[in-house]
Amino acid sequence: MTNPPKFLMLSILVLVTASAGAAQTQYRLGVAYNSSMYSNKERFEFTIGNNEKVVLDGKASVAYFTRDFGPGQTYTLSQTFGPRACSIEFGQRGTFADQDIVVSVNCGHPPLTLFKLNIVGIGAGEQFSFKDNYRRSLRIGFNATANLGGFPAGDDYDISQADGPRTCRMTNARGTVPTTPLTVMADCGTSPGPTTTPPAPQFPMVELISRSTDNKSLGSYYDSVSPVIGGKGADEGRYVAFVSYAAGLGGSTGKYRQIFWRDRKTGETRLISSSAQNGEGNGNSFAPAISADGRSVAFESYASNLVPIDTNGVRDIFVWNADRNTITAVSTGEGETETNYESYEPSISGDGSLVAFTSNATNLIPGVMGGSSTNVYLKDVRSGAIKIISIDEKTKKGGGGSNPSISEDGSTIAFHNYFPLTKEDTNTIWDIYVWRNGDPKLKRISKTAAGGDKDQGDESSSRVVAPTISGNGKYVAFATTATNMVPGDGNKLQDVFVVEIDSGRVIRASVGKDGQSGNGDSPIGQGEKIAISQDGNWVAFSTKASNLGGNILMRNVATGETRVVSAEIGLTVGPPAMSPGASYVVFGTSKQLDSRFSSSGIFAVGTGVTR
Repeated sequence: MTNPPKFLMLSILVLVTASAGAAQTQYRLGVAYNSSMYSNKERFEFTIGNNEKVVLDGKASVAYFTRDFGPGQTYTLSQTFGPRACSIEFGQRGTFADQDIVVSVNCGHPPLTLFKLNIVGIGAGEQFSFKDNYRRSLRIGFNATANLGGFPAGDDYDISQADGPRTCRMTNARGTVPTTPLTVMADCGTSPGPTTTPPAPQFPMVELISRSTDNKSLGSYYDSVSPVIGGKGADEGRYVAFVSYAAGLGGSTGKYRQIFWRDRKTGETRLISSSAQNGEGNGNSFAPAISADGRSVAFESYASNLVPIDTNGVRDIFVWNADRNTITAVSTGEGETETNYESYEPSISGDGSLVAFTSNATNLIPGVMGGSSTNVYLKDVRSGAIKIISIDEKTKKGGGGSNPSISEDGSTIAFHNYFPLTKEDTNTIWDIYVWRNGDPKLKRISKTAAGGDKDQGDESSSRVVAPTISGNGKYVAFATTATNMVPGDGNKLQDVFVVEIDSGRVIRASVGKDGQSGNGDSPIGQGEKIAISQDGNWVAFSTKASNLGGNILMRNVATGETRVVSAEIGLTVGPPAMSPGASYVVFGTSKQLDSRFSSSGIFAVGTGVTR
């Protein structure tokens, strides 16, 4: 037989290749949730036998088996794992023909919590879009409160802006889904105008505060403590109050600890624990608290010559006002009755009109005696009206409380207590409560991110805790050694936490730039107040940790940004305080920071944060 022509051989090869390619066509089998609503913390496992499995969770809406199928091959799908039985709809068994197959399953969800989005600041003709981490979206062109739908309780949620003519400021936008309805706030501002550059800080970036007006007397770290800072708007960080027994400051003799107020714009340092008639206080004064506008300072004092009548011989609360240069007694009962026991730990509202404080007195208001004689009170400096805040839900009497912190408008107060004040408080260790004007029920906020009771860590039952509330009354910062506040807290040390009051969201703030845990306590001392900005975004605290970048840190709990205020490690520092807009932090340190003065002391440091 003769050989076939070459062109005929080539044709045969092509036909064989084409036929082999058709026989190799393969298809995939996938499993998918039948809707966009499913828990992002749950997982469901499915199999087609022979150890071939796929997992559905919150990472993807479809999961595919690794095995490929050819035409005519069959499969049988079954569920092998999950918190609930899933309904396999339209395709539990099937045969492949000429395409991939995706089987839809209905796995239900945990109980849902209704979320709403309150959107403000949208101008005519504008459109803003928002999305959540469940692949749902909302587009809206007017100010409204819109329903976002249900969110599985206990899940991690994240609601963000997808687009719009400018960035909206989101509140309650992420965290753990609570069991009660939640409203997310989107403040989209107003229609954009001309772009302006934020003004630079008007005061020195580093400035010694503990000095006299003429700069001839300097207070050191060892005699000057407890700085607080106020001033808003153009006066952001202008005013600082502090305690010192350094002689020469404001005319002080140095015999007793006095309260001083410094105007950083004029350079004046004024002794304010004094009276026009009697001069400087004749006893020690402590614990200044400054109003947000910086024009009023509350403090505690053993002095008996600050007001015309002070004969009770115990520590009392006073308020000094810069505009009138007057001192008013705060810890007095109805009819200006002097207290029969001590009052201390003042916190003052933004305009200086309201003061919250702790007192052991039994005669501030009638019928106060209950489970404890140490309670938290709120005094209206203008009218003289006084009320008790730390009320036991059961007895309707004083249940105990201390270390109050008041919001800027005075409507919200956070405080600490060793004893349960509400029925649901059964953990037998200290807790933090929030009081709101007009709401008869206290809210316990010192819970874990999952909403349960914190553990005791290495804390004693008499641990000192000093909560700090943000000026807007939405966040509370505090420190604890509890190990179960948030997942991943394994350093077994004191850490700083911020709680969003309404949602219960818990954030660990005492971490480094990359989120690493500190290898030392934050803050340094037990019971130190954590500085927090007016909007609750920034906190500042001291730390013993040597791996976080310094010993005074700032942390933005909204963005995760960390700023180092003092880069020293192991140096002696005091608790920091922060101006309302977070532009300045004041603290005491044993280091000389202001090159103009050869002294340690209290310093104000610009942070670079502008509003």
